[in-house]
Amino acid sequence: MSTAAVKVGTISFMPREVIFKEGEEPREFYLIKSGAVQLSRTANGESKVIATLGENEIFGESALFDGTPQLFTATALTGTTCMLFPKPVIAAKFTNSPEAALLICRSIFATMRNE
Repeated sequence: MSTAAVKVGTISFMPREVIFKEGEEPREFYLIKSGAVQLSRTANGESKVIATLGENEIFGESALFDGTPQLFTATALTGTTCMLFPKPVIAAKFTNSPEAALLICRSIFATMRNE
């Protein structure tokens, strides 16, 4: 698929709707425009909440860069609207916009500090 055919978009989720599951292949990352998202991970057969995110926070970004499956499950806590950034668009942004790269790196490091 060409980068021109893949675009940034907006997507909405219902309360308790799973956005992606731990172990899935990453295809995009998200910026929360409204609502709240819970990130959880399974350990010893139990789900553990890692973080609760809100407006203007991003998630799903780290798995895009290291080529591994999603490390957590993302679930909308409320009616949630997100901007969706597909992987090919991100690759192009990194090439053309150092500011976008810096924003994503800051989010990754903040997530790592909170684990």
